[in-house]
Parts: sequence; C-alpha cells; structure tokens
Amino acid sequence: MRKLRFVLILSVLGVLAVFGVIAAQEGDVEPAVDSEPHQIQQLMINEPYAYPASAYEEPGGELEPVETDALVVLSDGLRLGSPERVGEAWVFPLFLKDPGGADYYTLAGAVEEGVLGINELESAEVNTVELVWETKRPLFILAGQMIQGAKQDRVFSRDVLLEDRGRGPLPVYCVESGRWSGGPTVFTAGKMVVGNEVRGAVNLQADQGYVWAKVSEVQDSVGQYSDTSAYRVVLESEEVDAVIEKLGDVFGDFAEEGACGVLLFGGGYVLGLDLFDNAGLFGELSDELTVAYSTQVAVLEEGTGHPEPGKLMKEFVDGLGGLATFAYPGESVGAGEFVVVNDRGVSGGFLDDGGRVVHLMLTQTPPEGAE
Repeated sequence: MRKLRFVLILSVLGVLAVFGVIAAQEGDVEPAVDSEPHQIQQLMINEPYAYPASAYEEPGGELEPVETDALVVLSDGLRLGSPERVGEAWVFPLFLKDPGGADYYTLAGAVEEGVLGINELESAEVNTVELVWETKRPLFILAGQMIQGAKQDRVFSRDVLLEDRGRGPLPVYCVESGRWSGGPTVFTAGKMVVGNEVRGAVNLQADQGYVWAKVSEVQDSVGQYSDTSAYRVVLESEEVDAVIEKLGDVFGDFAEEGACGVLLFGGGYVLGLDLFDNAGLFGELSDELTVAYSTQVAVLEEGTGHPEPGKLMKEFVDGLGGLATFAYPGESVGAGEFVVVNDRGVSGGFLDDGGRVVHLMLTQTPPEGAE
C-alpha cells in the first residue's frame, strides 16, 4: 500500500523523466597520520602522499540496487509542520519523533578550528582531493558543499562522516570549469551548498561533463556569468540574494522551533528535501542550505504557486520508504554508508550510520512545462 500511494503521488506531481546514472569509483583509505591537530595544514602542504591508482578511477558502470529499511524507519518517525510561503514556493519544516543528540562539527567550523585540512593531491586530479583530520567530535560534510581556492572550486560528491583521525582521498566535482591555476594548494570552506539543480546530478554520481552542464544551466537561469565559469557567481544576482535572505529567516526560525530539516514545493514539483539527524545540525547548516534552494525559488514565475499543498506533501513524506535505493560505488573515507536514491524522478541520497540516517537529501525532476 505504501508503494502504491507513492506511485500515485508522483503521478499527481507529473514526473516524466529520470536522470541517467553513471557511477563513480573511490580508492582505499590510508592509515591515520601521526600528527597533532594544529599540524594538519602544514602536513598537507609539506608531505604529499602518493595514493594508489584505484583512487583516481574514472566514473563508469551502473549503480547496484541495495535493500535497506532506513527510509521506512525514518518516514515512520517524521512529521510535517505548518509551511511558510517564500515567493512562489512553500517551505515546510520537518520534525523527527526521535531526533539524535550528537554534537557535530560542520565543514566550515572544522576547517576554521584546524581539525580538518583539505588539499589538492600531489598529482592534482580534478575529481579527487585529500582530507586530513583529527577530531574528538563527529565531523559531517554535506554532499554539494563547496570548497574554494586551490586550482579550482569543487563540491563534495557524497555525505561524509569523519571520526578520530585519518587521511584519505575523496571524490569531488569541479564547479569552476574555466580555471586550473597554480598557487596555494589548500582549500577553504566555501560556506555554501550548490543549487539542487546541481546537487541532483552530484548525488546520482553523474559524469563531470553533466555536472558542468547543470552549472551552466543555473547560471543561465539567473543571468550571471564569470570568466572562470565559477558556480558562486550566481550569488551576484539581486533576485537570488533576496531569496537567500528570506529563506534564511524561515530556515532559522524552523531550526529554533526544533525542526530537523525542510521540504520545499513550488512550480508543481518538490524542489528539494533536506533532513538531518537533529535540529542542531540543521541549524548549523541552514545558512549554507539557503543557497541550494535560492536559484530554484528565484526563477519560479509569478502566478505558478500552488494552493497550500499540505496533503500532497504529507503523502510524499509518507511514501519515502518506498523509494528505490542503490549502493554507493567503491570504498569511501569515513564512517557510515552513503546510499543513493533514484526512483521515478526523485533522486538524492542519505548517509546511514549504523541504522540511523544522519542526513537525507532528495530533489525531483521538474515535470515538462514546469516553471
């Protein structure tokens, strides 16, 4: 019955397309480095490590189906709150019956405090960077989070949960196709998450060319361009900036009320869903997430708004457990298992840490003619 309801709700939303899927490979994790936390940045610059060839394998093959009841358990304890309207979009808070209590480091905080270093590999691969970390708290990195500098801006290809200390390569995507420059090889935290238009491709492990195409589409949609085709130029749009401010207020209020995430609906489809283990983690990342939704909301045409779609969205949330799931290809740095979601136009992924979902992200393919 759960799967039947979900098929019906997707039919109502008019989903007509499914992304193509190309998987990405990762390499083995090397043993933890023997370093003090304050030595991490220096270590990365002065002691490059030669990773095995398997760390640089090109994307290829198809994702393998995997059975998990994580989404069933999650949806059973999930409650949809009363929405707020931002432009032509509806923003719903998501509440968990049993939120987690972990105190997570986020990417920006970990980099600023020196417990995480991110560096170009010695061989400087477009789709791989090196992480070095030493932390006493779980450190969470979000798929689609940007890192800036080095040879070009990148985004992480999957959610990552780091513990204790270690060192290893991690797959990334380039979101600045027009630059490959010298200079410092250490990245800084970009303090933003790329738009869901791009995140959808990232979560499905699409090839690099497809991700660049999605970056160009977003830049075209808001009329912002740069000499290096850097994704972050979209922030120069006045319309996008105005939406970021409004979403920031709404997301912040929801986090203070105990919400663990948000679900956005506009233009006749689900713009995206982000759900975290607890309200604290959602609150820490809420400002960065506003960027992920801003370009979608900014380009929704006036008058395309839907009457308050609470019943429709409740059915969507209730049907999460029926989504098809796939194993993330290859080995990975960090704890937990990242699982890819791709089913009838809904795509994304979630990080499963011992049966508990640390983060779930979903987005939906717009139906034909959606504005």
